[in-house]
Amino acid sequence: MLDGLVIERLAEQGIVSPVFERRKTPRQPLLDALKFVACQLIVLHHLAFYGPIGDAIEAQFPQLSFSLVEYARMAVQVFLVFGGYLAARGMLRQPPRWAALPGLFWQRYMRLALPLAAALLVAMAVNGLTRPWLDADTVSAPVNWGQLAAHLAMLHSLLDIESISAGVWYVSIDLQLFILLALLFVLGQGLRGWRYLCLLGLLSSLLYFNLKPDWDIWGTYFFAAYGMGALLAIGLGQQNDRFLLPLLSLLVCVALAFDFRERLLIALATSWALAYARPLSAHFGPSMQRLASLGQMSYSVFLIHFPVCLLVNTALVMLHPAPEAAWVWALVAPLTALLLSNLAGAAFYRWVELPCARLGRGRVIAN
Repeated sequence: MLDGLVIERLAEQGIVSPVFERRKTPRQPLLDALKFVACQLIVLHHLAFYGPIGDAIEAQFPQLSFSLVEYARMAVQVFLVFGGYLAARGMLRQPPRWAALPGLFWQRYMRLALPLAAALLVAMAVNGLTRPWLDADTVSAPVNWGQLAAHLAMLHSLLDIESISAGVWYVSIDLQLFILLALLFVLGQGLRGWRYLCLLGLLSSLLYFNLKPDWDIWGTYFFAAYGMGALLAIGLGQQNDRFLLPLLSLLVCVALAFDFRERLLIALATSWALAYARPLSAHFGPSMQRLASLGQMSYSVFLIHFPVCLLVNTALVMLHPAPEAAWVWALVAPLTALLLSNLAGAAFYRWVELPCARLGRGRVIAN
């Protein structure tokens, strides 16, 4: 039987949409809507970055191509902030202890790894199908067992192994951040200590780790955004922490004075949206509610979109459109890939993510 802790655990992941939700914790459509928008931007980023579709967009719409390549990827900050908030909220409900950490980490790993494994199998098959048509910069080389094992162990980025599919680095980062947050909680020995340790981790990331590009394979690089969400989970439930959001804003401004980073502005804006999500969500009409519901499938779309994009890229190569129609294909191809990615994500969510979530039943603490 799925008890409340399992439901919390399945519901709370930044890039992953909630699978179940406690009845006493109503959904906040604004958060789901933001996840939906962020997920679409990440898909468009990969479309602009890889393959013939990316070349077509760059040739016909160079400014749009530049924006998608350079800025759309920053949408990942939305998932980082939400991930930290939801992970911390789950740990506050059921505080972890040293003895429970191995089981907690294993459950977290399984929750991420089972859908990932299914998506990697699809990516491997599609890479094989499309390899004759696409260049080596777009598709990966034939996968060996060591490469697959590194992906399943979520170590491929740390070991500098070629990725099988775009964006799967984030799954590893998500696991690292969850482990780090749980360790901080245990080391803090309670809410007060945890709050200070989270703040210290956030400052370390803002002022050091996030300034080092070589650290982007480690969770500490991203803890600036993740820590904002975690601290909000603590502060939003306490009356005496009404100054927390202005404090976070001040810290980010100080960090930006040292080195301006647009991604931190996205994370800060997401934190403000998160803080006011409940009252803003109350103004969502039925149409926005339906749009927001698509955000629940964001993890599935994220996992499965790249194989879909490879297939659409291959179709573009095979059709070989005439030069005079190039601008039409530069619009039609990415929009088609985006639509098919969402349809594939919906199917993956229903037939893979949800069943995989049920396989991980047990006593789990949220993220």
